[in-house]
Amino acid sequence: MEKGTYILVLNLEDSCNITVGSLGTISFEKGFYTYIGSAFGPGGFKRIDRHREVLNGENNKRHWHIDYINGNNHSELTGVYRIPGEKIECSLAQKLSGKSIGKFGCSDCNCGSHLMFYEDLESLEEDLEKVLESTSAKYSIS
Repeated sequence: MEKGTYILVLNLEDSCNITVGSLGTISFEKGFYTYIGSAFGPGGFKRIDRHREVLNGENNKRHWHIDYINGNNHSELTGVYRIPGEKIECSLAQKLSGKSIGKFGCSDCNCGSHLMFYEDLESLEEDLEKVLESTSAKYSIS
């Protein structure tokens, strides 16, 4: 089972308020978001398949913070970055320059957030490429 770090790129087509488990209700702006996750559990990168199932309405269970956005009918997955074998979730989250969404996706670490907001896809992609190049990690995009 392949394991590593992954990044979801999401488009939120409309601004909305979403109740995110213990974080409460958060106001999300229309735009693009990166979510940095870890796939070092028993399923490895199969976790990405689960995220897609929630986005497609095939799974209604909300376990992680990202499930609440993925389960919203305004969300669209526009890309996935896979970084096999690298445990760099927190270092990536700390280097990205997008607007941090407080304590999102980081209840098991000391990061400020693992979800970043960008007004446009071009800014998000430029930031991601710059940060990924600085790590020298090998990655693929799907």
